[in-house]
Amino acid sequence: MKIHRPSIRFLEKEIGLNADGFYQQENKQLRREYLKKYLLDRKSQKIKVKGACLNDDVLQVWIKEAGYSFPSGHTVSAFLVTILLGYLIIVRKGSLYKYWLVVLFMWAVVIAYSRVVLGVHTPVDVFGGAVWGSVISFGLILSGSLKSVFVNKEPLKKIG
Repeated sequence: MKIHRPSIRFLEKEIGLNADGFYQQENKQLRREYLKKYLLDRKSQKIKVKGACLNDDVLQVWIKEAGYSFPSGHTVSAFLVTILLGYLIIVRKGSLYKYWLVVLFMWAVVIAYSRVVLGVHTPVDVFGGAVWGSVISFGLILSGSLKSVFVNKEPLKKIG
């Protein structure tokens, strides 16, 4: 879906960025250059969030994240990896596996939360990403393709 990022909507509201003009650029690289030039041309104009100046590091993230908002790709990847690794841990029944499941899940949640805090996604974007990543991973698990690759395999033996 072609939903504008919260960061772009914010810049449109606060300093007059033409969001439609931004998204009319043909690809992400052109959008990055467009936004970078736009912000450099207004370097003297401080961008404020709740009375505080916006950090340059956050602006760099905003410039880098030049795609559309929905779903959050980082969140899709985090939940996909979390569920697949969790599945492998459960199947292999490693020691302390329950604790690793909690750690993996918390890692995915922190990734999702960070996307909202940085202003590059909304909660709906990260929720959609979490659902999409989960659906893909459960699809892979239920298809049996992972089992044939990772389960019931003998460990590699030492040579020599």
